[in-house]
Amino acid sequence: MALVNRSLFASIGYTDEAGRQNIRRVFCVWHKGLGRHLISTNTSSAHVQSLRKNGNACLYFSDDSAFEGLCLFGKFEAHFEREYRELLWNKGDEKY
Repeated sequence: MALVNRSLFASIGYTDEAGRQNIRRVFCVWHKGLGRHLISTNTSSAHVQSLRKNGNACLYFSDDSAFEGLCLFGKFEAHFEREYRELLWNKGDEKY
């Protein structure tokens, strides 16, 4: 869990519509243990469209300087609800 917590990015692996294996780098900004992760990426991108059709995916977290890595397998779910978006938002400077 320490590796996951110190990782700002993760790599998401998935299979596209043509059956090709793909990997994309994504912001991984929220975790609930090792079982749930919220990533931030462009929802209109090709990789999100592929993941919405075939939700099988993996997330790979790494620390290259320590030569550590962790690969988690599971199902992708796209969420567009406000409660999930708020987990990604950073509070701005309240002076303005």
